[in-house]
Amino acid sequence: MKHPKPNLTPKPPVKDVQLLAELGPGRGQISVVQQLLDQGADPSCCTGDGRHALAVAVVNGHHDALPVLVQRGADVDQQSGPMKNTALHDAAALGSEGLQCARVLLSCQAGVRRRNAGGQTAYDVAVNSGCNDMVSLLAAQTGLDLLGKLGKLKLNLDVF
Repeated sequence: MKHPKPNLTPKPPVKDVQLLAELGPGRGQISVVQQLLDQGADPSCCTGDGRHALAVAVVNGHHDALPVLVQRGADVDQQSGPMKNTALHDAAALGSEGLQCARVLLSCQAGVRRRNAGGQTAYDVAVNSGCNDMVSLLAAQTGLDLLGKLGKLKLNLDVF
């Protein structure tokens, strides 16, 4: 009788799984996030496909959870996923839906010049998203030197 091969992939800690679930769609209660972090969940934990907790919070619109994760030790510039995006890249890709998350990430000192695996900054991703408000936000944060690269794209700088 043959013995089954053991599964060599380690299971993530239960609290990390619960944290990622709380940061998922339709959830995001700050009190639950804080409780899970108090109980030992890793604020930098990753999903099975390599997406880190900050990115999960961003793609699900849980902007209130972002400072909590950063204050508890999450690296605001952590890169993950196949494109090695930061949470700011993910917010920029969401366009107008990611604006609030981008503002919060920038207030947490997210780096605007970090490049992903495709060589793009969050600003570059924002330009591709077509959201002028996101482009304006990231251009202003990056500095006036980027304004010359905008070309024909009109900016709405009244958001500041």
